[in-house]
Amino acid sequence: MNKYSSLISIIVPVYNVEKYLLPCINSILQQTYPHFELLLVDDGSTDHSGEICDRVGKTDPRISVYHKSNGGLSDARNYGVKYAQGEYLTFIDSDDTVSLKFLEILLTNAKLNEADVVQCTFTLSEEKLNTGSQKSYSYDRVESLKQFLIMGRVYMAACGKLYKRELFKNILFPYGKINEDNFTVYKLVYRSTRTVCIDQSLYWHRMREGSIMHTAFSLKNMELLNVGSEIRDFLSDEQSLFKNELEYFEYRTTLGVLNYLVSSQNYQQYISQMLYLRDRALSVDKKNPFLSTKNRFTNILIFMNPYIYRLLIKLYKERKSHGVKIR
Repeated sequence: MNKYSSLISIIVPVYNVEKYLLPCINSILQQTYPHFELLLVDDGSTDHSGEICDRVGKTDPRISVYHKSNGGLSDARNYGVKYAQGEYLTFIDSDDTVSLKFLEILLTNAKLNEADVVQCTFTLSEEKLNTGSQKSYSYDRVESLKQFLIMGRVYMAACGKLYKRELFKNILFPYGKINEDNFTVYKLVYRSTRTVCIDQSLYWHRMREGSIMHTAFSLKNMELLNVGSEIRDFLSDEQSLFKNELEYFEYRTTLGVLNYLVSSQNYQQYISQMLYLRDRALSVDKKNPFLSTKNRFTNILIFMNPYIYRLLIKLYKERKSHGVKIR
């Protein structure tokens, strides 16, 4: 019997995932830590997802089903937070699954380390879910944000984390943005007195066609470039603590958008944006301590010929093996 009894609210936004929804729900209902509530937020699905939620909701008293008009992922998550009753929150995408010890391991680490945020790692293969003993890393609020900014151990994804519910007071996922995690998670880890990152793959992220992360490039993807300035505004007078980290974060987000653009099939429609992103990436201070040899080589490729860079990115993505940990 687990010695902890804190209620955990699991928020699962649901939209047109009838093919994947039951495996997701089953992985939650079989958790070794049983004291949770599962909030299924049907975000106006047009397939049978809503019906599946209703049917499963009748089988377990821990499940609450909500139906709402379509508002997007952020709106569905915020809706779930509004009705959550737990001391802790976690988000699971409805086409993903988690290890059966997902809640138990995250909560145990939260309690033992007096942490407000606990994070596991992701895997791209269900067979690679790992509950064995692994290292953990503990950061205070300043160091946790630095890890976020340098894209170190604290990653941007909202999923794969356990949060103290009180962190969400006056914090919402931004409505209408496709990079909502990037605009939200930094606020939560900086508000947290302690963030713990455990090196265990407990969350299986399913890569599928048609998901938000696998659509063609559009100008809306350029929104990600605004995160850096929002973080600067959020930090106000404290931003001097993160000078190099902020510059590197803006460099990496620029590179991320550029990578997405050049690897998209419709990249030829956005040549001016590609050149803008190239110039923005090349403007980073060459003495930035977080700029790696790989980053410097990347900049040389971008400077020499963005089309060669596009080809290399495409080849890299084609050869990238599944089953690796991602952050």
